[in-house]
Amino acid sequence: MLRNYLQKRKFRHIEHAGADYDGVINIHRFNTNNVGDRASAPYLYFPELRRKRIDILGFKEELDYHDWTSEIAQNNVVVGGGGFLERKGFKHSIDFFLHLAEKGRKVVFWGIGHNDPNMGSYDYYQQKYSHDMSGIKLFGARDINKHEWVPCASCMSNNLDRKYETKQEIGIVKHHSFNNLPESSYPVIYNDSSFEDVIKFIGESEYVVTDSYHAMYWSILMQKKVLVVPNSTKMFNLRFPVPHTDFQSFKGHLNKAMIYSEALDVCRDRNIEFAGKVFDYLGL
Repeated sequence: MLRNYLQKRKFRHIEHAGADYDGVINIHRFNTNNVGDRASAPYLYFPELRRKRIDILGFKEELDYHDWTSEIAQNNVVVGGGGFLERKGFKHSIDFFLHLAEKGRKVVFWGIGHNDPNMGSYDYYQQKYSHDMSGIKLFGARDINKHEWVPCASCMSNNLDRKYETKQEIGIVKHHSFNNLPESSYPVIYNDSSFEDVIKFIGESEYVVTDSYHAMYWSILMQKKVLVVPNSTKMFNLRFPVPHTDFQSFKGHLNKAMIYSEALDVCRDRNIEFAGKVFDYLGL
């Protein structure tokens, strides 16, 4: 009953939004310790988008539904990046954005993807989204599937161009939310560290072992040999696949790791191309 009430209440603001709008609002997850979420928003790298922002879960943390939806409904919307699909906590937000698009607002999804902790069978994690995205004109998925592939915009960061001297054979980048790392003598950094510190740690490692999506992504872009410990479907259907492992036996899998020398240029080109489409679509 309460859920139905809130659902009707949040959509009510769209009905009265009118034809006028304030501009563009950026929506991603920034009220968080997760460095990947904080660094993944396109507006951080494309000045044309440096306007208002609101947290995708703001209605749970600092605003009520009325304030959150009212603020968003007066704008065209850029959502991303992040693992917002097939994640229960983001369902109401995605529902709202899709309804907003139905009512005439321009909604762009940029570098978002599948993120179900219940990984299931191989057929399941082929990124078959339960939401119908056919009404979204510009939907850029970081997953490889039937949608346009647009990797996380954090590839545009200048931090990835820095050169580092290798200081450790193996570096572990650990997701701060999961306590599944056995006692280890290897250097470890957590993904609630700063963007610069994580990039420096990756840069100084020959191999990177991680259960963080963005640590995996940035390691690929920095031409590191990386192994990933999956914790959700976000680790599957990658444009640049990496071997799966676990924190107990990863040493036996190091010889499977690959370097993708073209990855950074490919990801940046795709983001620049998609940005052009977004700017034209939004009239920026």
